[in-house]
Amino acid sequence: MWRNVNDYELLYLVRQKIEIAEIELLEKYKRVIWVLIQSSINRYHPKGVEKDDLYQESLIALMEAVNSYREDYNAPFYSFATLCMERYIKTYLRKYNSQTTRQFYHSLSLDMVIAEGENLYLHDVIADDGKGKSYLSLYENELDDFMNEKHDMFSEREKKILYLKVQGYSYEEISKMMDCRAKQVDNTIQKIKRFMKN
Repeated sequence: MWRNVNDYELLYLVRQKIEIAEIELLEKYKRVIWVLIQSSINRYHPKGVEKDDLYQESLIALMEAVNSYREDYNAPFYSFATLCMERYIKTYLRKYNSQTTRQFYHSLSLDMVIAEGENLYLHDVIADDGKGKSYLSLYENELDDFMNEKHDMFSEREKKILYLKVQGYSYEEISKMMDCRAKQVDNTIQKIKRFMKN
C-alpha cells in the first residue's frame, strides 16, 4: 500500500502524526541521503567526519523540510528536501572543519571520569613530572594570585580543596581529608575554574 503513496500524500500523513508514514518517508529517502553523503565526502574530503553524523544531520533536515514545505513553493517536495539536506550537510562540514570545533571534537577533558565507581578522573592517571604534582601545579602562581584577589569569593574550605588539588592529591584523597564526597571536590574545582574563565 505505502509504495503507491506519493510524496504529497506521505507528507500529509506525516503532518497528521501517523508514525508509520514517517517511517515510510525516512525509508523512501534513505538512499537519497546516502547518495548526498557520499557526494559530499567526495567533494569536500572531510577528515574525521563520521558518516553516521552526516546521516543524522540529513534526517534532521528531512524532518525540517517536512515541517517547512509549502505547496505554493511550486517545487517538488523531493527537490526541496534534497536542497535542505545538502545545506545541512554543508553547514555541518563547515562547522566541523572550523578550528574551534575541531579542537572540541579532538580534545579530552582532564576532569573526565574514567572509572565512575572508583571516582577516578583522567588527570589522576596522567603521567606527572615524577614529583606527584597535578596538572594544576603548572598554574600554581596564577592560582595564588587569583585566590588572593578574590579571597572573599571563596570559603576557606574551597581554598583548601584547591591547594590540595594543586599539590597533586586525587579527588578521592581530598574527599577523605576534607570529610566530603569526591563529587563535592569536583564541584568546587569546577566552580573555581568557571570563576577563572570569567
